[in-house]
Order: sequence, then C-alpha cells, then structure tokens
Amino acid sequence: MKKICMILMAVLTVSAVYGKTLRINNQAGNAAPYASVDAALADAVDGDVIILEKSTASYGEVVLEKAVTLQGEGYFLDVNTPSNEGYEASCVYSIKVKSPNVKISSLYVSQDVLIYTDKVVVTRCNLRGVELRGDFATGKIPCSDCIIHQNYIRSGIVSKSYPDKAHEIQISNNIFNSSGTDEIYNLTNSTISRNTFFRQYGAITSVKNSTVEYNINGTLNMGGSDSSTLRNNVTIDIPASSFNTDKELNNAVQTSGVNAGAFSGDDPYVLSGMPRGVRVTDLDMPQSVEQGSDLQITVKVATRR
Repeated sequence: MKKICMILMAVLTVSAVYGKTLRINNQAGNAAPYASVDAALADAVDGDVIILEKSTASYGEVVLEKAVTLQGEGYFLDVNTPSNEGYEASCVYSIKVKSPNVKISSLYVSQDVLIYTDKVVVTRCNLRGVELRGDFATGKIPCSDCIIHQNYIRSGIVSKSYPDKAHEIQISNNIFNSSGTDEIYNLTNSTISRNTFFRQYGAITSVKNSTVEYNINGTLNMGGSDSSTLRNNVTIDIPASSFNTDKELNNAVQTSGVNAGAFSGDDPYVLSGMPRGVRVTDLDMPQSVEQGSDLQITVKVATRR
C-alpha cells in the first residue's frame, strides 16, 4: 500500500507541475471524461496534458490554439509490445499548431503536422510529414525554435516560407521512410543529427549554416555557398524490406555497428513512440471485501525514458 501511495503522490506531483490531465476516448462504452479532442480543448488551459487513448477510430483533424501537450499511446503496438497492448493506435487525421509551446507526442498522424508558430515539439509520432509554415496573416514567418525528434516520418520536413527559411530547428533521431526527393528542405541555422533515411538521394536540400552530422544515408545537397558543417554522416545498405516497421529497421541497422542514425546517441529513437514516464499497465482491485479483511490491490507499472 505504501508503494501505491508513492506512485499516486508522484502522479499528483506531476499534475501539479504540468497542469491537469484530460483523458479522451472516442469508443462507445468507455469511462473517459471526453469523447472528442474539441471537447477536451474547450476545457483545457495552457500547461494541460491531453491524453488520446488508443482506439479503432481516428480522432479527426486537431487544431491547437493553446499551449498544451497532446499525447497518444504509440503505434506499431502489435509488433513491439506485449499482446495485451492491443493493435490500435492513438490516431488523428492531421494537426494544425497555432500556439507556441505546444508538445505533440506518441500519435499516429495520417497526414501532416502543420506548424504556424515557434517553440513547438513533435516527438515519438508516426506521421506523414511536418510543414513549417509560419503565419503569413501576421507576417510571423518563418518558424523557429522547433524540435522534431524520435519520429517515424513517411514523407519529409519542409519549410513552406520560401524564399525565407525556417531557422533554429532541431531534427534528430528520426526515421525517414519516404520515396520523395526532398525529405528535409529549406532550413537555416539548424541541427540535423542522427537521423536514418531510407533513400540515398535528395534527402537534405537547401539547408544553410547548419550542422548535419551522424546521419545514415541521404544525399546532402546543401546548396551553393553555405557554411554548414557536415561530419560523420555514413551510407550503409539497408534492405527495403527493413522499413515495414521501426523494429525491423533497428534489427537491420544494429548489424552494421555504425555510431549514427536514429537509434544512436544519448536520446535514441524509441520503438512504437511509447510515451515517457510512469504508466500503469495493469490494475487488479476487488469490488468489495469483508469487513476487517485486507484490501488486496495489484498494480503493474512500466517506466520509459
């Protein structure tokens, strides 16, 4: 019981620091307080955490105009986790970010994450791509100070503020599984580090005054007279079949022994984009006990870095 109390105290402490947690589940018959993202956002304030539980149905298009954390439960759960995790993911159609200091984590995004502002974090998601758009209506272009980290990206990361370039963007420990020719495009003063690219051509284009290091594969077509630093980037042969899931890719790259790519460094890619922190995986508690008897509760938790 003392251990359970300690866990509950830790959860309450996190809630006190980061705001309240709003839980959403769009499947019929569940006990979540909210059934849609819009309903939860209407009650949310800056600093709140919005949890999208895994579901067989998409949560649709999401527009974020408050500085919240939007968090799911991951993807590829059928191959990377125990069978009791289920086969569903936390899925949305697309996300538009119009407030700074937003964090998006552990979601399956069918289309793109569109970023119209600064200081946005996109991490541990499976998504088609990221567009760094800026706000043309207010003249706030281009985007800056964004982090795109530990994602499985099916297309690319593009700054849409051409000829202006998004700047001070950190792109690290991502997997790029794209058939396109411009997987990272139109950046300056940025860091592109420890990513793994499926294709070996046209990956990084029109990137100026940036650091590009410890990446696997991808042509570094930086453009004309820029001042970018290129170091420790490597090319290895990765079979196309290795890109069906992140687990298969990890197995293929590990055999190469190179210190580069998404699974390297101090904060490597996490299989299935599982969220950080303590997570209750199972709770067994009887509905009632006889008077004078002990209440037997079993709690199983997992911790992810």
